[in-house]
Amino acid sequence: MLDFLKDVKEDISKYLDLRLKLLKIEVYEKAGKISSVLSVLLIIFFVAFFAILFLFLALGFYWGNLLGSLALGMCLVGGIYILVLLTVILFRKKIMGKIFNLFITELIEDDEEENK
Repeated sequence: MLDFLKDVKEDISKYLDLRLKLLKIEVYEKAGKISSVLSVLLIIFFVAFFAILFLFLALGFYWGNLLGSLALGMCLVGGIYILVLLTVILFRKKIMGKIFNLFITELIEDDEEENK
């Protein structure tokens, strides 16, 4: 009977050790997925940022030529940026909530795909 209890104790110990290793691997996998998603989003953000920046510079030069004053054209573009900034500040909680929900939804869907 004593040998049986020792064997059970060893089996439980091995089982718990394997479960801990599996948990660590799952955490590493989640961290890897999160970092890869964030990296891609960061690249997309920078490319979009520069594309928008150059488009607005072109718009500023265009309006400057139309109005006869480059400074006035750039001020109009600056005004558009200020309006966008104020809009983002006013709706920041909604924007953050939507981004958070999108991120969590993506992680949950990924888990569901793995479990199938």
